[in-house]
Amino acid sequence: MKKPFLCLVISGPSIHEAREQIKKASQFADVLEFRLDLFNFKKTDAIRHLLEATKCRVMFTLRHRSQGGEYSGDQLMRYEQIRTLARLQPDYLDIEYDVIDELFVEVAQIAPNTEVICSYHDFESTPQELDLILEAMMMKKAAIYKLATMANTINDSMRMLNFLKKNLKKKVRIAGICLGKKGECTRILAPVFGSAITFATITEELKTAPGQLTADILLNIYRFHQLNPDTDIYGLIGDPVSRSTGHLFHNRFYREHNINAVYVRFPVGSDEAHQFMQYAKKLHFRGLSVTMPLKEWILSELDLATDDVNEIGACNTIVFEDKKLLGCNTDGLGAVQALEKYTSIAGKHVVVIGAGGTAKAVIYVLKQKGAFVTIVNRTLQKAEQLAEQFSAKARLLNNFASVAEEGYDILINATPIGMFTEKETLPIPADKLLPDRIVMDIAHNPKETPLLREAKKRGCTPVLGSEMFELQAEQQLNTWFSDHFVDRIDKEQVEV
Repeated sequence: MKKPFLCLVISGPSIHEAREQIKKASQFADVLEFRLDLFNFKKTDAIRHLLEATKCRVMFTLRHRSQGGEYSGDQLMRYEQIRTLARLQPDYLDIEYDVIDELFVEVAQIAPNTEVICSYHDFESTPQELDLILEAMMMKKAAIYKLATMANTINDSMRMLNFLKKNLKKKVRIAGICLGKKGECTRILAPVFGSAITFATITEELKTAPGQLTADILLNIYRFHQLNPDTDIYGLIGDPVSRSTGHLFHNRFYREHNINAVYVRFPVGSDEAHQFMQYAKKLHFRGLSVTMPLKEWILSELDLATDDVNEIGACNTIVFEDKKLLGCNTDGLGAVQALEKYTSIAGKHVVVIGAGGTAKAVIYVLKQKGAFVTIVNRTLQKAEQLAEQFSAKARLLNNFASVAEEGYDILINATPIGMFTEKETLPIPADKLLPDRIVMDIAHNPKETPLLREAKKRGCTPVLGSEMFELQAEQQLNTWFSDHFVDRIDKEQVEV
C-alpha cells in the first residue's frame, strides 16, 4: 500500500497570490493541488510556468459547479481545457466521475505518466451505498478514486472510515473524506485507514472545503506522517468537544514517549452515541474519554466497570479490551488531587455546585477523603438524591444565600456555567462568594473562568480546571497504557 499523501490546496486567485501560497505550502505538502477553477488567470503559458517553478508534485483540478467548484462554462469547453491541461503533464489530474468515458481514455493517452484521480462529491449527505458508488466509479480507469461527502452526523464519518477499512486490503487506491466539522476525524485518521489523500489548507482563511484543517494542525498536533494502519486510536466523545484541549495533552504525551497512537475529538450527541460505540468497536479503537452529556449514559454500554464507576453512576474513561468495554472514572481523583496541592480535605466543609456526572465523581472522592459535603443544584430533587447516596446535605441553587450563611471552606463549580464563554456568567451571586476561601472551577476553557476571576477579587485561592484536567488525564494515561489496570478490573469482575 502506498503511503497516503498530504495535499495542500492552492486557490490563488491571482498568480501572485498563487506563488505566495506555493512558497508557504511547499514546506508542508507532499502534493499541491492547483484549483484552476478558482484562478483568475487562465492562459496555458502562465499555468505551465507556475507548474515548472513548483518543486512539489502537482495536482490539477478544474472543478465544475455541479461538483462544488467555480467553473461555470460549457462542459465541452471544459473537456477541451482538461485535455490542454493534461498536455502539461502534471503529476495528478482530478476528473469527476460523471465526465464522459472518452475523456479518461484520452487523458491517459495524452499524459501516460499523469495519475488520474476519479472524484465523487456530495455536499448534502454521505450516501448509504458507498460501495456501489465506488463500483460505478471503477468503471473509469484511474489511479485513485476519491469520495468526498458531507457528514451530517459523526456516524457518517464512522461509516466512511469503516468503508475505507473494508477496502484497505484491495489493490485499488481510495481517498475517503467527510466534509464539515463532523468530518474532521476522517482527515486526521486518513493514514490509519489507508485513505490515499488528505487535503489541507495553509491557513483557516484559505479553506476551500468545509472541515479542512491546516497543515500545521495535522502535522504538529496529530503527527500525520507518523500515523499508519497500526496506530492505536483514542479520543474524546461528547458534545460539545470543539473547545476541549484534551487532544493537545494526549497527543503531546504520545509524541514525547514515541507511542504509535493518536487522540481525536469526536462530537457525539446522545442520539448518536450507541451507533458510534458500535463503529468504535468495529474500527478497533483502544480507549475513549467521555464528557457531557454521555458520562452517565455510557454505563449502559459497558461490559465491566471498576467499583467507583458503579458507586458514582458515571464513567469518564473507557478501555477497549478483547471486544469488551471496560469503564473507570478519573474525574474525582483528578479534582481532589488538584485541591490537595492547596489544602487537606479531611474535615473540610465543601460545597459542590452541580449534580451531573463530574459532580458525582468529585463528591465520591471528597467523601472518601473525609470531607463534609453540601450539594447545591438548580433542581433540589436531584441534589437530594445525591445527598442520600453520598451522605451529604442538599440545597437549592436559587437559595445559595443560606449556603453562604452556613459557611464553607471549599467551593467547587461542577457545572458548565462559565465554560466556553467570554461572558461574565457566575453560577452563584458574586456577593455570596465568601472571601478567603478555596474556589475551584472544573471548566478548563477558558483557563480563568468568570468565577475564578471573581474569587481572586475576594482574596480566595483559585484552583484552575486545567489543574484537575491534567491530573485526571494522567490517570487516563495510566489506565490506557498500564497492564495493571486490566489486571485490577479482571480481579474485580464487576458486571454492569
